[in-house]
Amino acid sequence: MKSAIECFGELVSLLGPRKPALFLDYDGTLTPIVQDPAGAFLPERTKRLLVEAKSKFPIGIISGRGLDDLIGRVGIAGIAYAGSHGLEIAFINGYRKQMVDGLQKCLCELGDAEIELRRLSQRFKGALVERKRFGVALHYRAVAADQTWHLLKLFEEIASRHPCLKWAEGKRVAELLGAGANKGAAVSEIMIHEGITEETHLPIFIGDDLTDEDGFKALKGRGVGVIVWDDPRMTEAEYYLSGQGEVFEFLEKLVDSVQSYD
Repeated sequence: MKSAIECFGELVSLLGPRKPALFLDYDGTLTPIVQDPAGAFLPERTKRLLVEAKSKFPIGIISGRGLDDLIGRVGIAGIAYAGSHGLEIAFINGYRKQMVDGLQKCLCELGDAEIELRRLSQRFKGALVERKRFGVALHYRAVAADQTWHLLKLFEEIASRHPCLKWAEGKRVAELLGAGANKGAAVSEIMIHEGITEETHLPIFIGDDLTDEDGFKALKGRGVGVIVWDDPRMTEAEYYLSGQGEVFEFLEKLVDSVQSYD
């Protein structure tokens, strides 16, 4: 595994005459992981850098957050957004598309699962349930470590009663999502819609969570995966960044490298 900062020259050489097409996760990538997900806001300096970057190359932000929540937190026009792990997409021109299989059944199942998860959360101090349009998340960052296994076992039982929903697990969060949730599929959909090809752009996906592995897999052999990590783990990414500070540094370098041949 290579550092995307130390090996930045190698990454630039992969661009050749092409521009980057940059795809980023939100929580844990552009913002630090926080106890309460409602408190994760985009740093102002990062926002200014993304505004500068979007004039140089296409950008997409791919998150587990609901689409409207994500757009509200980033607040930058002229970039693509994918919420609910890719189940709802707003393209650069503002056109929206849903990627949900069996919409009505999905919403019905999610409603039932939400009720069960809220009952479950009441039994564990610190557990928090977050409802999204096409998903429901159980956050357990504030749950005592010795209770986590029991909580997840009960979550698994609830998930087994809703086989139409997809189970996704992240950093101290477990989610039930509509079928079809896949960040890699969202990246591909945005590329097709925006006319981004491998001949004109080098797609780069930066993410930190297990669900971001779908993005890394989607670009395997045709783009670049960059994982943001605190502790090493198995990943499909080729490069790594250590925390949000290095993400910002990488973005600065990428913007500067594009400016150098504009």
